[in-house]
Amino acid sequence: MFHMANDSNLFRSREQLEVDGWCLDVNIFRRKNKKYLPLIEGKMFMPFDHRYANVLFTDNIGRHGQPQLCPIANRLNPNSLPIPEYWVDSKWIDEYKVTVGTDYYAAFKAITSVTNERTVISTILPFHGIHDNAPIIILSEQTRKALVCLVANLNSFVFDYCARQKMGTIKLMHYVFYQLPVLAPSTYLQPVLWENTNHPLLNWVRLSILELIYTSWDIKPFAQDCGWSGPPFRWDEERRFMLRSELDAAFFHLYLTADKHGEWIRAEKSAGAVQDESSKELSELKRYFPTPRHAVEHVMNSFPIVKRKDENEHGCYRTKEVILEIYDAMAEAIRTGIPYQTKLNPPPADPSCCHPPKPEECI
Repeated sequence: MFHMANDSNLFRSREQLEVDGWCLDVNIFRRKNKKYLPLIEGKMFMPFDHRYANVLFTDNIGRHGQPQLCPIANRLNPNSLPIPEYWVDSKWIDEYKVTVGTDYYAAFKAITSVTNERTVISTILPFHGIHDNAPIIILSEQTRKALVCLVANLNSFVFDYCARQKMGTIKLMHYVFYQLPVLAPSTYLQPVLWENTNHPLLNWVRLSILELIYTSWDIKPFAQDCGWSGPPFRWDEERRFMLRSELDAAFFHLYLTADKHGEWIRAEKSAGAVQDESSKELSELKRYFPTPRHAVEHVMNSFPIVKRKDENEHGCYRTKEVILEIYDAMAEAIRTGIPYQTKLNPPPADPSCCHPPKPEECI
C-alpha cells in the first residue's frame, strides 16, 4: 500500500512512461523483462467489481484524478481492464507479494460516507500497487479460504447498516473498521441452514462470489484458489442482482438469528455473541422489531438512494422486495427442512455462464 504523498516519487504517469519507451499492454506497462503495475485507487472499484472506473488526470488542482466509469461493454470483455492515473515499478510490489503468498488481496474503500448509496465497499483485486485510501485485507494461511466469505460479509446490507451506526466522518478509519461486527471464519464451516445438508456455508457462498468477482482474466489466481479452473464468468446484470440478493438474504439470517418459527433467539456468548442477552434486552428488542423479519425491513428502509434508484427504474423498491422474498423462502426451508431452491437458472458458477476459454487453453 502506497502513501500518495510520501511515496509520490515512485509513481509514473502514462505520459512519462511512454516518453521513456514503455509500452502499454492492457493496463500494465512493459519494457524488455520489466513491468510497471497499475496503482489502484478506491475510486476504481465497487462491490464485487474491480473494473468499475478508469482514473483520468484533469485540471482540477484539488482533485485532479477523476473517475471515468467503465461502460458495461468493457465489463462484457474479460480482457478489458481499467486504466489508473499512475503506475509503480513492480519491484516495489513483488517482494511483498512473495511475503504474503498470494497473487491477489481484498480491499475496502476508506473514503466513504453514511449518506452514500452504500458505505462499506469491498472486492478482490489483483496484486498491484494500491493507494492508501483503499486498505488491503490479508488473511493468514489458515483462514485464507474464508476471504471470499469476508468480502461477501463486508458488502452485505446488514453489515453496511452496522457500519453506518459507527461512522462519524467521511473516512472509514481503521480503528472503526476493527470494531465492526464481522462474522467469525468458523461461521462458514457450519452447515447451510436453508439447505438441510452437511455442506459447509463456505461452499455455498464461494460459488456466488466466484461468479460475481471472476469476470476477467487478471483475477484468475483468485478463481484457482476457489477451486475453479475454467474461464471467467460473463457479466450479466440480472444474474448479478440475484446473486447479491441471495447473499444479502443469507447474511440477514446469519446476523438476525431466529428459531424455526421465525422468532427471536436470545443472544448468548456460547453461540458467539459478545455477551448474554438479558430478558429485559430481548423484550426491548421485540418492542421495536417483533421478529427478525421486521428488522430486515427496517435495515432495507435505511438505504434511501438504493430505494430511490429502484423506484425510478422499476416503479418499486425492487431490491428490498426480492431480498425479502428470498429471505422468506430460506426461512420456510429452515422451518420445513425442504431445501431452498436458488432463483437462478442456471445455478451460481455454472460453466454455461462462462466466457469461451483462451485459444492457448484449448490446445
